[in-house]
Amino acid sequence: MITFAQRQLAAAMTLTALSLLTPALAGEAAPAAAPAPAPAAQAQQPVDAPPPKDYVVPAKTKDYIKKAVENPDRLPQHRIHDAYRKPAEVLQLANIRPGQRVIEFSSYGNYWSTMLSDIIGPKGELYMYDLPPFEPYAKYGQAFVEKHPNTKFQNIDHNKIELPKQSDLIVCISCFHELLLTTQMQALLTKMIKSLKPGGYFIVVFPTARDSTGTDDTGRLHRVDKEVVRGYVQAAGFVLTEESRILWNNEDSRNKMVETETEVDLSDRTFYIFRK
Repeated sequence: MITFAQRQLAAAMTLTALSLLTPALAGEAAPAAAPAPAPAAQAQQPVDAPPPKDYVVPAKTKDYIKKAVENPDRLPQHRIHDAYRKPAEVLQLANIRPGQRVIEFSSYGNYWSTMLSDIIGPKGELYMYDLPPFEPYAKYGQAFVEKHPNTKFQNIDHNKIELPKQSDLIVCISCFHELLLTTQMQALLTKMIKSLKPGGYFIVVFPTARDSTGTDDTGRLHRVDKEVVRGYVQAAGFVLTEESRILWNNEDSRNKMVETETEVDLSDRTFYIFRK
């Protein structure tokens, strides 16, 4: 499993060679990439936060979502995060169903990919797109595709991406800051909304920055101001249908780096559900 820390280390080492092409909102300058953490500091970081309690799928969860979340074939290193990430609730709000065409950005480690592939089944299609900084980990995505025939994987510059037509759902979990740092965001969002069927969903989950900080903490702390995300996505034509509170954590000060799996799980996360 690729940890969040490995993702950020790869990004920090590579983003220095990338142009920050994102047009800034209201004339703001794009944030600089975060420096790479020292290897010793990386080694001391915990990989997983122990779950506060066993995760229980809510009673009203759709059967095919419940089956995917409770699938005994899911890796133990995936399931340990369930109490923090609430996969059944997230997937239910995403309105995912068997037979759908789904797009997943930043599939590293395949925590969500495994459940997405299971839910959509043999008649569905899952398209996974990872960024060039994570090319060393592309072998994991390719290996996942070999075991899951309803999936496709590309490690690709998202400025050059061509998305499939008539998709039902687009998933961006803990990756919006990466897209802001590497991609012409408004152009990518325009491609997304064109890819979706009318009524299709776009879900975004991200560690929340302090209010009114803009993109100041995007590269530095790997967090995004809620207003920035809404501004970009709504400008592309999406309609915000809900802001779920299920991943909120009021104990998070929102001014600390989000780098390891533990820090992701314990962060205050915003969960937006947009619709075309």
